Amino acid sequence: MNNLLAIDYGERFLGIAIRTIKTSIPIPLKVIDSKKDSITKSIQEIIKEYDITDIVIGYPIGLNNS
Repeated sequence: MNNLLAIDYGERFLGIAIRTIKTSIPIPLKVIDSKKDSITKSIQEIIKEYDITDIVIGYPIGLNNS
C-alpha cells in the first residue's frame, strides 16, 4: 500500500488528508490557506515528509451541484 495525499480543492482553502501504511483511510492533516501560505511549497513539504507516492484531488461542487 502506497502513501496517498488527498487534496480537497477550494477557491481559497485546500483540505489536506493523508493515508499511510498505518491507516486504511485518509486522515485529515491540515488546511492550507492560499492567501497566507504557498500551496506549492506546502504540498512539496508534505510529500517529502510523508513519502507520498500517489495524489488524489477532489472534484469540488457546491451543495446545489454547481
